[in-house]
Amino acid sequence: MGTCTRLGRASPWKILLLCTALGACSGETAAPRTHGEPGLALQRVFADAPLQRPLALVAGPAGGQYAVEQGGRVWRLAEGRPPALFVDLRARVDSGPNEAGLLGMAFDPAFTRNGRVYLSYTRRGTPL
Repeated sequence: MGTCTRLGRASPWKILLLCTALGACSGETAAPRTHGEPGLALQRVFADAPLQRPLALVAGPAGGQYAVEQGGRVWRLAEGRPPALFVDLRARVDSGPNEAGLLGMAFDPAFTRNGRVYLSYTRRGTPL
């Protein structure tokens, strides 16, 4: 199958941030909308990111965000800079049907020293 790392329980604020970030990459254009509370609005970020089927946004150890696509790519997103392809596993990843593909990413706690990144994905040719 692949490597799977437990990332822990997500707080409601992390889920809201993820939904907001992924929704901001959907390609739709609209003015910020308020949702009942003064001072709370959605704002499009990373609008120029060429994301296809994004499913996770991971905070990087040196700032920036990493967008994980189900099809097998990971993009590094940093404010004020163009998106940069971090890894492309599309040739190795079986991204269909249903809950298959590149499904998760985690940085090793010692990433700055060892450069290790853990990816959870379904390999091509693996029976689902």
